Amino acid sequence: MMMPFDQKMERRLLAGFVALIGILATLVVAPFVALAAEAEVVNIRFGYYPDKVLVVLDLKASTAFRIETSSDDHIVNLMLGNVKWLTAAKRSLSAMLPLTAYSFHPGGNANEGRLELQASRPVTVVRTDTYPPDRSHPTHRISLELRVKPAQAAAVQATPAPAPAQAVAVQAPPAPAQAPPVQATPPKLMPAAAEGGGTVPVFRLSGFRSAAFGMSERQVRQAIGKDFKLGDKEIESAQHPTEKTTVLGITVKDLLPEGGDARVSYILGYQSRNLIQVNVGWGALAGTKASMASLIVTARQLRTYLAGSGYRPDTVITDASLSDGTILVFRGYDADNKMAAVVLSGQAVEKNGDASDKVAPPSLQMSYVSDAKEPDVFRIRPGMF
Repeated sequence: MMMPFDQKMERRLLAGFVALIGILATLVVAPFVALAAEAEVVNIRFGYYPDKVLVVLDLKASTAFRIETSSDDHIVNLMLGNVKWLTAAKRSLSAMLPLTAYSFHPGGNANEGRLELQASRPVTVVRTDTYPPDRSHPTHRISLELRVKPAQAAAVQATPAPAPAQAVAVQAPPAPAQAPPVQATPPKLMPAAAEGGGTVPVFRLSGFRSAAFGMSERQVRQAIGKDFKLGDKEIESAQHPTEKTTVLGITVKDLLPEGGDARVSYILGYQSRNLIQVNVGWGALAGTKASMASLIVTARQLRTYLAGSGYRPDTVITDASLSDGTILVFRGYDADNKMAAVVLSGQAVEKNGDASDKVAPPSLQMSYVSDAKEPDVFRIRPGMF
């Protein structure tokens, strides 16, 4: 009678032993299985904002990371643990705002790596975020927000400007806020007395191509016809709803090489009815979708051109961040206080990695203004009410 009992006990002990071996095997093997799982980086994206750059990594799994920066703050290293890089390992970036290139470098362990972000100016990482997959994004995400260091941003204004930066944002013009001009002809230089005798060249802004400040509407239409071979029917006319100025608008293809469509607006004063300003706009201002990278290229071309034209050095500002988030690419006054300004605005991609937070599309505006301080526009003056 004892044999069956012993056999049962033996079977139970054996089953328990097998179960214990299974538990131990799970405890020992599981960590190695976890370590073998790689967080594959499938894409890297960049968001160009007027005052920052957003870097977003798309991964198939989450992973630990840390940030390191170089002593001069021109390099930001994103140290990634246990990753496999599946997208482009390096790339140059067309960016006026700080980031210029990135490269991925595997570490001693094939599953470890370093993402190096190179900047043209000292930058700081002001925020890092991680996001799990959701309906809009099937991947995990790591997001870095980079900004130019405050001290560097202040240093951009190398020379003091007589007028506050906001006034530079081109306040004079019309309803369809257009902007940049591109003078095909070289700037006109006129002699002025130099301190030690003789003369020095002084630049005077006279208008845009054949359209000169002070021209009547008829003369401006003739200038447009001469410059762009357009008739009256191809020139749109509108009145600014609040400033009561008249705006003559045209769309020009490839005003600058590979610049895309540009919207040119000629603004006639409220009282004088003569030309007081010319705006040229790209991107959203021209009714087209343009990438921030392409607008940055155009902005650089305009900045280089204007910086060498001869505007008074004590009035020139370049690459300054304004309070509304736009970038004042260039602002300068000529010898007669006529102003040229280039403003880059809008955001190109997601905010904090979320496509649902998109804001104003990118645009570039450049303006030639005959009198930025006292523009000929309608205003309610003291005593009218």
